[in-house]
Amino acid sequence: MHDGFIALIVIGSVIVIASVYISVNMARVAKMPDMHPTKYVNLVRKHQNWRKKNSKAVIEIEMVDLSTANCPVPHPNPTGKPVVVMLGDSHTQGTYCIDWLTSLSESYKDELFFVNAGINGEQTDQIMARLPAVIACNPRYLFVMAGSNDRLSHTSGCSACAYGQCCSPRAMTAYKQDYKALLLKSLTETQAYVVVLAVPPAEAPRSDPINVGTDEINSIAQDLVQELRKQYPQRIEYVAADAAYQPLVEGDYTADGPRKKWTDSTFVSRIMWAQFLHWVCGYSYDEISQRHGLKFTVDAVHFNTRGANLVREVVDGVLRRVHGRVDGTGALRSADAENDATVQPEAIRSPIETEVPAEAEAIQLE
Repeated sequence: MHDGFIALIVIGSVIVIASVYISVNMARVAKMPDMHPTKYVNLVRKHQNWRKKNSKAVIEIEMVDLSTANCPVPHPNPTGKPVVVMLGDSHTQGTYCIDWLTSLSESYKDELFFVNAGINGEQTDQIMARLPAVIACNPRYLFVMAGSNDRLSHTSGCSACAYGQCCSPRAMTAYKQDYKALLLKSLTETQAYVVVLAVPPAEAPRSDPINVGTDEINSIAQDLVQELRKQYPQRIEYVAADAAYQPLVEGDYTADGPRKKWTDSTFVSRIMWAQFLHWVCGYSYDEISQRHGLKFTVDAVHFNTRGANLVREVVDGVLRRVHGRVDGTGALRSADAENDATVQPEAIRSPIETEVPAEAEAIQLE
């Protein structure tokens, strides 16, 4: 009886301390991005307005957030520059990971107008539902990196429950059907040059079910591009962006592996814990990654600076290769256009040697 009373006091004390800590940090909790896109967009807009009033440098960054489902374009492109739309999920939105797209847009601020059309947690059918807003942007270049969440749902019934699909995990046939419809509509209703990026692997062994799923969805995406190129030979290409990450998932995951390993039953809690550490406790994503013993992610799925730099370099390499070579119909002007059907990312730097800058995060919500 006495021991039970002491245990209740201890538990109650822990709850009180935790409640006080969270209350003190409520300002940061309010900033923490959830799976609801509208709240995030409102937060981003308020933050961008503050930065525009206080930093001349930020005004020069041509970047629009298009994270609200079926929303109109936040504001028309005032620059007249060609539009680059990056369509995808959390790897694109850049709140659950390092925001690589904003930093990339800074490199092209005199040439291109960037639109971020990524939403955390979305599967391909949900991304497809937002395509009308993307089409309204009149993109010259449309990058698509979709399938990471389809892969997670498909991996097991346990992981499917995280997406509310316990009774019907995402099937690869549905992914293929939705992705084909998304790409076909992009080709027929825009005059954009479409670049399909492979989904990066999870930070787990190559033989792990999640990476077996990664290979499967990337194979489907590559086959779709090859099929669509028969009808649109100079309008679409597949870029094997996952190749840049493969050396980082070849290591020994037992003797020298991460302290936080991916499992289908714990991956949601891993993601939420990393976000709690970042948005509430104030740790940078790279600090969290280091605490977890991870190489290119913060939670085995989302990018730290090293992982973000790799995808940034891949997209940058594509833009440098195709920018200025796409005509008004979205076709790539090149005698060697057929060679662009499937592109391996240029080896700008070895992934093992990719440097992490001293200031780990590009532009994050503070």
